[in-house]
Amino acid sequence: LQVRSGQVTHSIRDTTIDGIEIREGDYLGIFEKAIVSATPSLQLTCRELLTLMLENGGELITVLTGEPADKAETSELETWVRETYPDAELEVHEGGQPLYPYLFAVE
Repeated sequence: LQVRSGQVTHSIRDTTIDGIEIREGDYLGIFEKAIVSATPSLQLTCRELLTLMLENGGELITVLTGEPADKAETSELETWVRETYPDAELEVHEGGQPLYPYLFAVE
């Protein structure tokens, strides 16, 4: 059983990493240890990250919400995951972590 992990956080400065243009305030999608998405939209960043994480399938998607996550955003994300990956089980838990609105695990 292989677990793939990802997280979403905020950029604190303008930079370019692995060819990805990042602006201060962008949301960063990090898959394992690599930045794979940087957009001004939290929702879009989460979707791009999860799409990559689920490229090779996944039966269980676990979402840990952090201090910066808000309920409406989380609800929208849950709806998208359920519609896009109807065969995967989705679990959402309050993680309470600072700085990271979402942590993801895919099994």
